[in-house]
Amino acid sequence: MVEVKNIETHFPKNLKEDDFENRDDFLQNISVTFDIKGNGVFMPEFQRYEKRSNCGLIMSQSTMHSMEKFISSDYDPFTKYVDDVTKEHIKVLYNQWNAAKENLANFSKENPNETKTIENLRLDVYESFERLVHNLPRGLELWATATSNYLQLKTIVIQRSKHKNQEDWGAFIDFCFNLPRFRELCGFESSDWDLDKNFPFYKTISYN
Repeated sequence: MVEVKNIETHFPKNLKEDDFENRDDFLQNISVTFDIKGNGVFMPEFQRYEKRSNCGLIMSQSTMHSMEKFISSDYDPFTKYVDDVTKEHIKVLYNQWNAAKENLANFSKENPNETKTIENLRLDVYESFERLVHNLPRGLELWATATSNYLQLKTIVIQRSKHKNQEDWGAFIDFCFNLPRFRELCGFESSDWDLDKNFPFYKTISYN
């Protein structure tokens, strides 16, 4: 499920709602920076809002670094919906990629003039890497740092309310609703915007 942490909300000094004829201009000047953990189902939908001004990802976690932790420790970068068979398959593909890299390094060191074989081994490294990344499930979770503003978040709440992906979008909208004065300033105080009403499974599904 989507997680959000390290939230920083910035209201510019002396910013007053009365200074703006258009409420949207006011909301656009309230910036928010946060770390968000999303998966391959949620993040493409979230990233479509990067087309708008002042909203986007500043940096994101490396997929291969996440895979290294997955292989070498108990770290699990996948959602609860990714089955064990898929996880084991990813481990096999990751190990095949590393083995191909090791074969290339060893052969190149011992046979530097065997250019044709070396090129074939380089191709094997490339293809094994592509097999790995193309088979990663959409349930892979990665952290990213994002920046946005109240106007953009207001748009997201309106467009994603009652979304079928209740766990992820319910968690994201819950994060928005807990920002300082967000519901008040953006007009989400009525019962029409209650999480329990629009995302009935959000708080009842077990996340363990």
